[in-house]
Amino acid sequence: MNALLDRLFGRERGQRREDVKSRIRKRLGLRARPGKPAVERYAVPTAGSAQPAQEATAQEAPQKDASDTFADGRLEKAVQAGDKLPARTVQRRLLRANMPKHRRALLFLRVGDKALAQMRRHLAQGEPKPLWAQRLGGGTWTLVRGRVHFDGLPFARHAEKRAAVKRLYFDPREPSTILPITEKLRARYCNVSRRDVRTVLRSLETYQRNLGRRRPQEVKTHTVMRRPGVIAIDAFFPSKSIDGWEGDWAMVLCCMDTWSRFSRAYACENKKGVTVGKALKRFLAEMASLGHPPRRILADKGTDLGGWRVRELMERYRRPKDRDASMIILAPSGTPVLIVEAMNAQYQRRLAVFRTSGLTSDPSEILTAISDQLNSQPRRARAGLSPLQLLGLGKAERDVVNARSTDRFVESAEGIRGLAPLRQGHTVRRLLMTRKEQEAPGMKFKGFRPKWSRELYRVLRVTSARGNPNLKRYHIGTDHAAYRWELQLVREVDREVPRGLFTPARDDVVRTETDWWKPL
Repeated sequence: MNALLDRLFGRERGQRREDVKSRIRKRLGLRARPGKPAVERYAVPTAGSAQPAQEATAQEAPQKDASDTFADGRLEKAVQAGDKLPARTVQRRLLRANMPKHRRALLFLRVGDKALAQMRRHLAQGEPKPLWAQRLGGGTWTLVRGRVHFDGLPFARHAEKRAAVKRLYFDPREPSTILPITEKLRARYCNVSRRDVRTVLRSLETYQRNLGRRRPQEVKTHTVMRRPGVIAIDAFFPSKSIDGWEGDWAMVLCCMDTWSRFSRAYACENKKGVTVGKALKRFLAEMASLGHPPRRILADKGTDLGGWRVRELMERYRRPKDRDASMIILAPSGTPVLIVEAMNAQYQRRLAVFRTSGLTSDPSEILTAISDQLNSQPRRARAGLSPLQLLGLGKAERDVVNARSTDRFVESAEGIRGLAPLRQGHTVRRLLMTRKEQEAPGMKFKGFRPKWSRELYRVLRVTSARGNPNLKRYHIGTDHAAYRWELQLVREVDREVPRGLFTPARDDVVRTETDWWKPL
């Protein structure tokens, strides 16, 4: 047996474990696992052995294709990733597509301020290099003006991460969700992870109070688009009596291209057809200037848009192949167009941040900044390309994007996933909606208004429902015990809101008496 082991594995002692596994696979005719080279990834380099190990790793690494057909090479990497990958896996791979392994290892270590101070003393005073830095296996360390840099990017301390996330979140020109903020900050700092951004956002009082409630939802319709040109329009109404929005704006018209999600939102002073037509005419002209003339308009049968005087606007885009077909497609009575309702929700969610925090009370001041940011934000479902980049693709490139797009249609599962367990002594916020309002929300909580209490509660005891031990009830000192979906776990609260991050500007505003466009 010993002779057989010697023949299989060799007589050298201390042979690396990955090398042994690769020999076994080679003997048995098995295919090597992808992503695990024979050289140990994070081995501590020793004198006289670090450079050969790096050379061996470079020789065994596969050669990457240097051609980047689309923006930032993200689409090419998504194509090479495989045909059937879970949506979360695709998102993670796109986020770290251009990140080397030692940068990912640094994010995994989550270096704190004390460990960073040790590295600063090593670079400045010549102290021994910290063990965690030795295990990275690559990267360049420098000290620039007393600040530690890794691969040319500075380290962000704990307080700096929090301040950077808050500056982006409370600025309408910047992203406000976890993944886009992470992408933005990774271009500035070397140690900002998605977990860091999520932790900071979930500690903000504005974020906590505006957080959506988790309830199982039914998927009733599913729309699939393959090319740009189909425009969906709808309106929402900033409430003055409930939300405190100021200004003489009767409604906000939301227009979007259903394939690329390129969108604009216009504050209109009334619901007249002339006013709404001016706003819609501006959007259709912008779509045509981007190389994609409008082909159809999707809308519901609501009467809030001045009688829908849009037919004559679409007639100028009619082609001979359209013949007598209607250029306006109206949903059945009482049926919303869900794709534009989701875009409405995105705009209202962004607006709610600045109303809840008290940064502005006029929606027209920030609509332009929000729409510009959304049109430049990468879409995970479209190979990581932004709406503006998608509109710049040709037919062959669109076919590749459609073939590799992530289908987000998922049937509703039993229970509520993603909610952390609650224990006795945890701090929570309470949902302000009654059980009846949860089933049919009224205007007080409809939309993206704060649904969670400003007051904090403590879980006093946990009991199980009679006949169903898996259904827990949490007692927080109020009259009625709450279920898990009616409580939000709070680990930290940050009530400070930064001021002066943006200058109000009213660009996408439409008034009846202006002559920007001629009347219909």
